[in-house]
Amino acid sequence: MTTAANDFMQRIHKRMPVILQAEDYEAWLNGETEEALAVAGQYPSQLMSAYPVGPAVGNVRNRGPELAEVVGEAI
Repeated sequence: MTTAANDFMQRIHKRMPVILQAEDYEAWLNGETEEALAVAGQYPSQLMSAYPVGPAVGNVRNRGPELAEVVGEAI
């Protein structure tokens, strides 16, 4: 599932994955639709960080832990 990008992610893309905080797991799994959607809101920007990765990440045929290796300074 995706949602509108929070302030942090807007620099990268207009959408982002729904990320749940641990305290929201139960509401997500057991809540009514309205409650589940409320916890699927935007993940706090201050809890996120981003790092550049190599161009191999853009090819779905590539696999392996080397795709997550940082190749530059934190964004």
